[in-house]
Amino acid sequence: MVMKMAMKTKKRVLFLVSKAEEINAAFNFSLALKKRFDRVDTCLLYVKDISKYEMFQNTISSYNMNNSASIVMREYKGIENTFYEEIKEEAKGNFDKVYSISGEALEVITEEMKAYDLLVTVRDKGSNISTALTDIIRNHYKPLIVINEEQKEFNFDKILMLNDGGYKVNKSVFSFFNTFGEHNVDVLRVNVEDKDRLTERFGDICKLIHRTGDNPVEIISSYIPNYDIVIMGGLNYPAFFERLMGQTGLKIIESSTKPIFIG
Repeated sequence: MVMKMAMKTKKRVLFLVSKAEEINAAFNFSLALKKRFDRVDTCLLYVKDISKYEMFQNTISSYNMNNSASIVMREYKGIENTFYEEIKEEAKGNFDKVYSISGEALEVITEEMKAYDLLVTVRDKGSNISTALTDIIRNHYKPLIVINEEQKEFNFDKILMLNDGGYKVNKSVFSFFNTFGEHNVDVLRVNVEDKDRLTERFGDICKLIHRTGDNPVEIISSYIPNYDIVIMGGLNYPAFFERLMGQTGLKIIESSTKPIFIG
């Protein structure tokens, strides 16, 4: 009887960057992933978002400056091409592939992620996340990690899960275990009274931490610095409505000093 050996394919991780200052954090996280996995390819993508061109052109055209608009658009595209070349030079040798695609950002990412296992995006420290990133977080169908551009070292040993009792975060922890393997996780439940189902499924590897208080963001933020990575369930609304409604998820993503995993 001939036994067939199962082939172990490489994990493929796509890094999405929007400026050269994000390269160092992306590269350091890429190194951490290569230490974590035996076989992994890390690829860097810059999206030349055509929606910016269209919006810019429509604004100028509304003032009846069509010729000027064409000249300015050509110059703008030239600047962006130069910008991508700077990113490519900065990233050269640090990733298995560096490339650029023109299109609407969300459409490009949605198509590209068909060939990848994990998406990593980089955000500015202390600033609001962009509308584009919010759209990606709300619409992604593969695991996503948001990292801070100023972070230099990354590990995957101490894991904190923010459990609000919802189905999205339940999906995220299963997705995390599928990506990184089952691992001890501290599960922080702030003002949550729903039945715990994680210990029912995973037993003692999920250690529950129950907290109550009037300011969930403050409580959660006090725990995050003690961990390497945080698992959460994602966003429910566009950025404007998340801020208008004071949603905890958006505040945590924008203030976290550690990577956020969303499955």
